[in-house]
Amino acid sequence: KESTAGNPLASMAGLVGKEFRILLDENDQMLDVENLEEVLKSVANDPIAGQVLGQFLNKDAMKEMMQGAMLRSMPDHPVKPGDSWPVSYGAKMGQFGSMKITGTYTFNKPVQHQGHACVLIGTAATLAMDMDLAKIAGKAAGGSPEAAEMMKKLDMKVSDAVMTGSITFDPQLGMARDMTMTTNMKMSMNL
Repeated sequence: KESTAGNPLASMAGLVGKEFRILLDENDQMLDVENLEEVLKSVANDPIAGQVLGQFLNKDAMKEMMQGAMLRSMPDHPVKPGDSWPVSYGAKMGQFGSMKITGTYTFNKPVQHQGHACVLIGTAATLAMDMDLAKIAGKAAGGSPEAAEMMKKLDMKVSDAVMTGSITFDPQLGMARDMTMTTNMKMSMNL
């Protein structure tokens, strides 16, 4: 494995291609998040990345995001294939601060999913993160004031964050049966 000593973001590459599943009950309440521990193991050798990711890749943060508007941002009027509507929702990410997602959903076409009549909805959104670097640095430093100060000086920023994907929405169920999202962002810091 590549050493992260020269590049504090190198361990984040371990997240690429990792998957997790969110299980909901018949009332759209989150029951569990499967495979989340495996995703987090991919950065286990880097205590800073593990600490930071643990703030928003945990069951409580996922529940807040999923139970919020993410799966329920449907239009307030009838739509047909090709129609789009705006979507906006937010989520807290522990010490990481908060995230705001703003974009557009587009009704692509009717589809069948595991025997259910669904609609395929395309998603395109931007993500804005309001990060509290002082809090992140303090926790990630494990109580060392010197390490916390060094991390604050990194001045980590996230920009150009874009999320695209698709939602297979079941109108009869009133929520998504399947969702695929890809998030691309630039992370920068002073070394």
